[in-house]
Parts: sequence; structure tokens; C-alpha cells
Amino acid sequence: MQSFVNVNRPRTRDSKQWTYADFRNALQYMATTGVTVPPDVARQLNLPNNNRKLTFFLGHANCRDDGWHLGLANVAAFLAQSMTLAIRDDTCDELNTEKITDISWVNWREGAFPMSNSCGQHRADFNSHQLDNDFCEKVYACDMDMDMQMTAEPNHYYTTQQRTPFPPPMKCYPRTVEEPYTGYFDPRDGGSVKVSRTRAVPSSIGRTDVEGCCWWGRGALHTRGTCAMGKFNYYFGAKAAQDGRSSRYPAVNFCANPQAVCNSNNPQSKEMRWMLAMFDWIDRVQHYSGNGSGENEADGGWDYIQRSAHFLEDFIKSNFIDMDSKHFIDEVGSVLDQGCPDAPCDMSNPRFVYKAQTRKGNYVSAAKAVGLPVKSSAMRTMEAQMDAYKKGIEDVLMRSTSPVDGTSRKSYRYRYFDFMKALKLMADVGVEGSYFYIGQDDQSTAIMTDLKSGIYNVALFLTQAIVNSIRDDGCDEHNTQIVNGRHPVSNSCGQYGISYQDLVCTDESDIGKECPLDPKMSFTAVTKAMDHRYVSIPLCACFVICALAKL
Repeated sequence: MQSFVNVNRPRTRDSKQWTYADFRNALQYMATTGVTVPPDVARQLNLPNNNRKLTFFLGHANCRDDGWHLGLANVAAFLAQSMTLAIRDDTCDELNTEKITDISWVNWREGAFPMSNSCGQHRADFNSHQLDNDFCEKVYACDMDMDMQMTAEPNHYYTTQQRTPFPPPMKCYPRTVEEPYTGYFDPRDGGSVKVSRTRAVPSSIGRTDVEGCCWWGRGALHTRGTCAMGKFNYYFGAKAAQDGRSSRYPAVNFCANPQAVCNSNNPQSKEMRWMLAMFDWIDRVQHYSGNGSGENEADGGWDYIQRSAHFLEDFIKSNFIDMDSKHFIDEVGSVLDQGCPDAPCDMSNPRFVYKAQTRKGNYVSAAKAVGLPVKSSAMRTMEAQMDAYKKGIEDVLMRSTSPVDGTSRKSYRYRYFDFMKALKLMADVGVEGSYFYIGQDDQSTAIMTDLKSGIYNVALFLTQAIVNSIRDDGCDEHNTQIVNGRHPVSNSCGQYGISYQDLVCTDESDIGKECPLDPKMSFTAVTKAMDHRYVSIPLCACFVICALAKL
């Protein structure tokens, strides 16, 4: 749930529009309650009577109890698309992003953004989106209201953080004699909207006005068109309530007011934008049935759940996504963007999936975030290097030495496998944007840029670990300081001039994150040093030792 601070420098911050709590609440509802398709509609959709409930897929139950892996993969795929379309830009409403540079219309280098992009951009017509489905048009679709007027929510990220001016929000309103053309946004000289009665700058779909064009993308997947919004109204809005069916938002007519999804003054908006996206995902991706690449044996068509299972199996084996070749994530983006797994889907108007490469990269990030076993290309490089010296690391570094007779053996508590597992987590997943350095790039942590420096950092870490714990095969700190010929039990509170309970966070970003001191807390460490001269395991009253013991 991170959004870019500045498009020109890809630093991120916590999103203001998208939060985990809102996502979690919507997911719980859509995964458990979902919606039930009325019997007459189910018959026309060829849904079996015992399978009329539509829910967000979280995995199959099976004997191995690992069906949730596939559920996590589904969540990761959904979030990857959401990150690409909405979260990274911290926006609920779709942005005006297509620039026209055709010299037939624009004779300056910077180009212009047609205000008519509200009707469609990147060669996609929002008003007719999904209307090739006759059933959708007859049962679900909202009526087109040419008098409808509304404006998208302003996006402060683009209006305040970009070095160059960015177009104002999408809007729709009727065409008038006084204003036959909506004009264009000129990014030169501070940016301004230019409207002319004689000069038209058409969008990529040929529109020069915004009459009836209120169906731009909204929600986490930027769901577009009268069909999709009509479906949401049919199952979640006023239409459901009107028909006497259960409705999550009975007072909201999404056909009359699609902007309710993103309206910042609507207290239910933060949930609606996730609910709309998840329902759109269930309807168009999870339940997609059609021809395409990756044919399955059952019906010769492209089945999302089956393709997802095959992809997950291969992905877990390799822990790698080839960013240069086409595969499952491209197919998902194509289904979502155009309605088939093999874009371009309409050869009469061929277009390619918007930000296809970004969607793949975001899948890796989402898969890591939800806990799927993923390795970045940087980690794969480091792992190959480490594995080449695995025997030496195990035989020389991961050894414990007896201070009594000097004999050594392989450590019981410190193993190469566990070390590499932890290294992968800290180098690839990290904590709050901080990562264990293995030579990866600062901006794109998946890319290896300096393997030698990464190896040097790993070596320095292991040097300290050998001295502090591996050599003695201990996890808990030992009572080693002698005071007046004895080992005080109170060494639990600190040794060698260090007071453990005073080791508080000093970095400005970490102040206040200390564990609270609890005088009543009582723990006992669980490991001993390999030295008969050391006394019994010390009692832990200091919060630092308690934390270590608990880990």
C-alpha cells in the first residue's frame, strides 16, 4: 500500500487513498459473503443452481492443507494489478495520462492531453467497455445519460509532486453551442486548459467532447463502463434493494452516481473502491472462460484458476519471473484490460496492455508481501554465489568450538539452510523499506548491481555472528563477566558496562518503538555455552534479553 512520492524519483510513502485495513475488510466480505446470483440470471449464465454464490477465491481445501497457497497467489495477482492502476498513483479515479503529439493537431514538442480522454484513452473506449456482451447490455448496463455532469476527485500527488504540470481531473458534461470542443491541457508555461470553438484536439478514440463520458475508471482496478458499473449496482447498490435482494449499499444508485465510489465526502468510499475492484476481478478474471494461450485439457479454453495453479507451481520451483517473456501475468492483465488472454483482442482496433511490464514487476512485490516464496534476481545471484561455497561455509564458519579442549563440530543451532532462508527474507522482503544489503540496486531492490560489495557485507555479518554466538553454539547471551570472582545473576541486566534496558531506539524514525519495560516479566534463557566454567543459564529480567529469548 505504497504510493510514489514523486514520479521522477520513485521513492514511496504510505498511501493516503489505499490502506490495508480497508482492503482487509473488503476481502473478508468478498471471500465469505460475496454475492448470490438470482436463479433466472444464473440459468442464462449457465451457472449450476448449487454454485450461484460469487466470492473472492482464497484457495481449495485439500488433504495437504496447502490450498491457501493458490489463494495467496490470487490475492497477489489482484494486488499487482491494483498497484499498477491505482495504488502507486494514490488515486481512486483514473487519471488523464495519454498525451497527443500528432503534429496534425499539436505543433509543439511537449504534446497535449485532450480533455476528451474522459471518454477513453490509450485507444480504449470507456463508454462501450464490455458492451459487446448482449446479456450485460440487457440485464446490467446503466443507461447513458447525456446530461450527466461530474468531476473526478483531484489527485494531489500529480498536482503537487511532478516537475511538470499535470492535467486536471476527468470530467463530463453536455456539449453546448458555445463550447463544441472540450479543448486540451497544455503542459507548457505552468500548464493550462485551452478551449477553442475552432480548434479541436481529438483523443486517441476520436472524441472532442465529454458528453455522456462519465464512465472513466474507478476503484482499485479502475473499473470502467456502463456494464461493469451496472453490475455493481445490480448486486451491491440500489438495484439490488429495489428488486428485494440483499444490498451492501441500498441507498446508492451507482448508475446515477458512479462517482460515489471515489467521492472523498462519502464515508463508505474507502470500502466501495475495494469492493468494486474485487467484484470486477471475480466477474471478469476468476470466472473468465474462453479461448487463449495456455489451453487446459478439460475444455480447450483458458481457465484462470487452472492457469494460476500451474503458474504457481512453476513459480515456487524457480522463484523467478522472466520479465522479458510473455506468461500468466501478461494473460491476466490482458483479460482485465481487454477481455481476452492474448492481447490485442480486437484486431480492428489493435492495442496492447497498458503498463504490462509494470504489472509483472508488481506481481513479484505483491507475492513477497503476502508471503509467497519469491526470490529476486539479486537474491538468485547471491544464492548461486553462496551455494558455490556452501561446503566451506558449513565446514568452517558454521562450527562451534569447545573452549575446554579446542575440539570443534558443526553447529547444532546455526545451519546454512536457515541462514539463507533468513537472508532471502531480509534482502528481498525487508522491514519498512529497509533491506539487508547483498549488492542490490537502491531503487529496484530486485536487481543486482554490485555482487562483490554484497558478499563483503555478508562476510562482515557472519564475522560478528561467529564471535557472538556461532562459536559457542548459543542463541541466548551467556553470563560471562566475572565480578569479584563470581558471575552475578544480575548480569542479565547488563555486562561489561552496558545496561541492556537503556538500549533504546535513538534513530528519529524509530523513537517510541521500544518494548515497554515490565518489572513483573520473568523468562529464563534456553541455551548454554559449551564451557563447563560458565554458570547456569541466567534469569532474564531485562527486556532486551527477554526479546532475544522469545525469538
